[in-house]
Amino acid sequence: MQNVKRVPKIRFSGFEELWYELKLGEVSTFYNGRAYKQEELLNKGTYPVLRVGNLFTNENWYYSNLELEANKYIKHGDLIYAWSASFGPRIWNGDKVIYHYHIWKVDINESEVNKGFFYQLLDNETAKMKSMSSNGFALLHITKNTIENWKSFFPSLPEQQKIAAFLSAVDEKIQQLTQKKHLLEQYKKGLMQKIFNREIRFKDESGRDFPEWEYRRFADVGEIVGGGTPDTFNDKYWNGEILWFTPTEIKQKYLSKSKRTITKEGLKKSSAKVLPKGTILLSTRATIGDVAIALEECSTNQGFQNIIVSANNDNEFIYYWILNNKKEFITRSSGSTFLEISKAEINKIRIQLPSKNEQKLIAVFLSAIDNKIENIRFELENTYQWKKGLLQQMFV
Repeated sequence: MQNVKRVPKIRFSGFEELWYELKLGEVSTFYNGRAYKQEELLNKGTYPVLRVGNLFTNENWYYSNLELEANKYIKHGDLIYAWSASFGPRIWNGDKVIYHYHIWKVDINESEVNKGFFYQLLDNETAKMKSMSSNGFALLHITKNTIENWKSFFPSLPEQQKIAAFLSAVDEKIQQLTQKKHLLEQYKKGLMQKIFNREIRFKDESGRDFPEWEYRRFADVGEIVGGGTPDTFNDKYWNGEILWFTPTEIKQKYLSKSKRTITKEGLKKSSAKVLPKGTILLSTRATIGDVAIALEECSTNQGFQNIIVSANNDNEFIYYWILNNKKEFITRSSGSTFLEISKAEINKIRIQLPSKNEQKLIAVFLSAIDNKIENIRFELENTYQWKKGLLQQMFV
């Protein structure tokens, strides 16, 4: 079995032994979860049933009253592996649960392998498996036979423990940043609700109250302009100088680069329009209510109703108002094939508007929080990339 010997690029001092190649199944056992009939999944019961989706959210749990063999349960600290959808290893931090068919419980031979090291190794090997797939990260699942026969390299147990302790500290840093970002996002969400419910008010530079907010129709906010798509088979319409956005690109507050661009001719031959810098791009199909601000002149496809905010209003304030009232846009959507909210329906929405000066103060206040969130997100992404590089160099 131990027929190949290697060493990693980065190594802790004091360790010189060669790493040995083993199949993962030689030092661990992967237990299948149980496939449940729908009638066995209860709204209440003795044991929660852990499904892949529950690894990402604490909502939509099912329960079971079944009494099963010991290896069908997961307890706090157990190593598990999701082999379908967003697959990969995890250390279970919850209470005792039954695990579903798309999850494996991983028991290891602790006389040969450190659990923390094996978790990190599985994480690194999973990345290799994904990169070897013809679909890359679109790979949907991995078989039990594949992972049990997957070969990897192992150092001595003391070196495993050293590596595990170091990478565990990196993971803790990632968890702290993730929690910090989440708490700040929740803080911002709560503040927005209070601001737009007028529970929090601002003063002018002289310390005086601003005028009361006035009810308006959304049509008074500015001009609403749709988008369009040039003929995708005509090369003359594409790869031009005009930015062209689709709803899938609405991932952040500001947008300055699009995945695709169109030409002036493509613009003329479609319903797309040139939108000025500062336009609010509002997704009105599929991901209804997703919103961003264009930092450059641009255009969009037909999945948008874009708002060119009037001089009487502040575009950043309107952006935050939409963000806080996303459900309003979803509720007003309709359609048999797919949900969509029309320009006419958007224009009917009632919005309370403060004076432009108060709008600006609110926007500056919320933007400052967004800047803090973005700084944490940037630090978090850098830490993820740093760990990714470490895994590539600390393992063979």
